[in-house]
Amino acid sequence: MNEINIKSNDKILIVAPHPDDECIGTGGILCKYHKQCTVIVLTDGALGNNSNCLSECKSVRQQEFKNEMRQLEIENFFMLNKNDGMLSRDMHCLDNFNLKDYSKIFVTSLDDNHIDHNAAFVCLINALHFQNIQNVEIYQYEVHSALSCPTHYLDITEAIEKKEELIRCHKSQIKLFPYDDYARATSIYRGLQNRQVNKKLEVYTAVNHNSLVNQYDMTLQSNLQKFKMLYKVIVKWMENYEKDILKNFVEENKIEQCVIYGYADLGRIVRKECVRLGVNIEYILDKKIDKDPDGNIKFYKLGEEREKNREVAVIVTAVYEFENIKANLKNNNYINIYSILDIILEA
Repeated sequence: MNEINIKSNDKILIVAPHPDDECIGTGGILCKYHKQCTVIVLTDGALGNNSNCLSECKSVRQQEFKNEMRQLEIENFFMLNKNDGMLSRDMHCLDNFNLKDYSKIFVTSLDDNHIDHNAAFVCLINALHFQNIQNVEIYQYEVHSALSCPTHYLDITEAIEKKEELIRCHKSQIKLFPYDDYARATSIYRGLQNRQVNKKLEVYTAVNHNSLVNQYDMTLQSNLQKFKMLYKVIVKWMENYEKDILKNFVEENKIEQCVIYGYADLGRIVRKECVRLGVNIEYILDKKIDKDPDGNIKFYKLGEEREKNREVAVIVTAVYEFENIKANLKNNNYINIYSILDIILEA
């Protein structure tokens, strides 16, 4: 391994899939070169605890990240707030983020065992191709999985305590796993591995992005993540079935009639529950189904239901891309839009 050469005129971008990845993987860079760093976090981190309350977790993790940036006195930081766990379905989220100003970019590895970490790497490569950027140094950093062939290191012996302090800004994550201890242990191991006894190292793998193929095929992993989320929603719903989550929701929001968006597995379950609760289903919006396979409810593709009531509650049963679906519904003058994922997981 070679010691990484950070010049005084380098502009550094740290790309993190979730709030805290940046300090676990590149805390040394942030501590030693914070004045040269910009940090961008791609997802909202909403799945980062065991409480299942997405909005609460999202809010907590955003504040923890801001606290870290404040501690570092970094003003150039961004959060794209893409759906946690679903980054592989938004592989061009960095295309319109200006990457041309940076001389060094650090990103999670394609070989990491978290799908969002893989996707973050692909998002960056896609954006570099899209913006036709060639003259930039790309380095992968390690978080959950060790880099197999690191090419560069940074001596963080004098910065390890400050790096640990940055990681401890993310209190919600420390409760789940001692990432501060993990970072210290990793740095000691990397020092010994590089025959630098008593040194603590942070390591990276240099990547020649010009030789990489654009548009990685991550369909299989993306679909797997979708089914994991579907499983999570159904399990939570069944575990709390006696609480009648959907009944409480329709009563609290005084919903007597609704539209269902999406008629896959969750759509069919929501339909049956609405019938059980006496909620009238005006129609169902689905881009693939034209006729009701289970009865006589009207099916429409979004935009075809021109004469229909737009003030009726819409229950979106897709477990991903809710914000995009919500925006499309609003563009079609719908007002009251709810996500089944939020209804169940935040109950």
